[in-house]
Amino acid sequence: MIGKLILVITVSMLLVGISTSEYYKISSESCTELSSPSYFFDSFLLPCAKYSSDAVELVCLNKAEINAAIRTVPEWNLVINSTVGDSLTRTFEFSDFQNAFLFMAGSAQLAEKNQHHPDWRNLYNTVEVTLTTDDKACLSTFDIELAQPKVRIVWLFSWT
Repeated sequence: MIGKLILVITVSMLLVGISTSEYYKISSESCTELSSPSYFFDSFLLPCAKYSSDAVELVCLNKAEINAAIRTVPEWNLVINSTVGDSLTRTFEFSDFQNAFLFMAGSAQLAEKNQHHPDWRNLYNTVEVTLTTDDKACLSTFDIELAQPKVRIVWLFSWT
């Protein structure tokens, strides 16, 4: 019975194209620095990043302000939603998973610095990003600000 089960599983795996070559697992971890989120964000990700700050008040934008603001981020799409608040969306495409992840890491560092975090989804070389101020159910000045440097971050991490 067990032999038949193994044969069925093996044949099934071959039919659906699952390879049984190698799959890597972490057997030990010696990098204690990465166990600290503070170290990871402050020292490891982009230690060469220099930040400047502008006085920006977190304000929900009205329709006229949204229309003016989206002209400053033409690569982003405006999604109108009266229930959960308006948002900006954009899909970024990179040469591979590593560059997509590096983009997310750099973006995460900037988002953490501002305490304003994107909603995102990563699938291999693409990152889908949604910006909204969910605690106020609106599109805010912070969403527009966070969309601005994404263009520069994409340029940094779009190596081929």
